[in-house]
Amino acid sequence: MKPKSTIIIILLLAFQFSNLIAQDLANPLEPVQVRMPILLGPVVGYNRSVHTADIASFVDDPLCPFFTNGTANGFYVGFSFEYLLGSAVDSRSSLIARVLYNTMPADFEKEGDKHPSLVEDLSQSTGYRVVESTTRHAIEVAFSTLTAEVCYKFNFLEGLGVTVGPTFDIPLSKSMTQVYQLLEPNYVQFKRNQEALEKGEIVRYEDNDRTIVVYDQDVPEASGFRLGLKAGLQYEIILGKRYYIVPAFYYNYAVTKFSSVENWFVHAIQFGVDIRFSL
Repeated sequence: MKPKSTIIIILLLAFQFSNLIAQDLANPLEPVQVRMPILLGPVVGYNRSVHTADIASFVDDPLCPFFTNGTANGFYVGFSFEYLLGSAVDSRSSLIARVLYNTMPADFEKEGDKHPSLVEDLSQSTGYRVVESTTRHAIEVAFSTLTAEVCYKFNFLEGLGVTVGPTFDIPLSKSMTQVYQLLEPNYVQFKRNQEALEKGEIVRYEDNDRTIVVYDQDVPEASGFRLGLKAGLQYEIILGKRYYIVPAFYYNYAVTKFSSVENWFVHAIQFGVDIRFSL
């Protein structure tokens, strides 16, 4: 590049910079052009996940109880990006995108029946006596996702607004452990069924043979993708010229099934806080 051309470019840049300084030093009552801000920041929140399903406690037993609703506590953490629509000074709407790590677990529980159990008792002529035992069926589900969200925000009052948009979830974990447990009395245990163990109908015995693990692997025919619709309320608390915090409440409704076999959906009630910084 020739020296003359370099000098001209430097002079042009200096002229533009002087214009910016002049705007800063100008009368504050006069209108000036404001750059459209972009907001970034961390996100953290709480999930109360709600699983709805029809899960048989024992597949081969038509009289077995079915699990229908399971809930548990989870969380989400990640980053958000917000782009204001319209004038940066008085904008009431924006587009918000988030990338999150979500956990939406569940615990299902179903009371079992009361069963007569044989307990060794040498004082009896038979060597045994009959006691009533109570049982329960339980499932623990671990479900976590990598989530991308896009939502539209509109403030209908100063700082108070609504948001709505889709969520796209890629499962990272989707396992379940199903057990059949003896609750009372505490001195009885299941009689081991070695044949069922060898056939794989029982995974293992635990807790001194008071717990039968029926299933312990990924959810059968779990989907590799979840589509949700997320809507909520948020309130913007301004903390300075460049940043603010946004507490929010959402309902995350599942559009697609978690598992087609069990007619299984995963919804969530979510409370969270976004911290956003203006660039």
